[in-house]
Amino acid sequence: MKETCSGSGRMSRPDEGTENAMLVLSRKINESIVIGDNIVITVLKVDRNTVRLGIEAPQAVKVFRHELLEQKPDDHLAGNHNSAAADRLGNGQ
Repeated sequence: MKETCSGSGRMSRPDEGTENAMLVLSRKINESIVIGDNIVITVLKVDRNTVRLGIEAPQAVKVFRHELLEQKPDDHLAGNHNSAAADRLGNGQ
């Protein structure tokens, strides 16, 4: 099992059967992290249990809330969620 971390942060071990590990970072308001060469995630606001993030990425990069991806396809057809388009980069809340 390979465990590496570049930059400052704490790398957790991947779950059994996966190759992915989680890098855990602490950021303050208006501080950012950079992913690859062209994705920047900035903490915009922290309010009680909610963190508002700004994501700068090329339009070709799909950005969705995780809970929308976990919904059954029937839920999407029934209109039981915000439209995927509203949750795309630049349109979600």
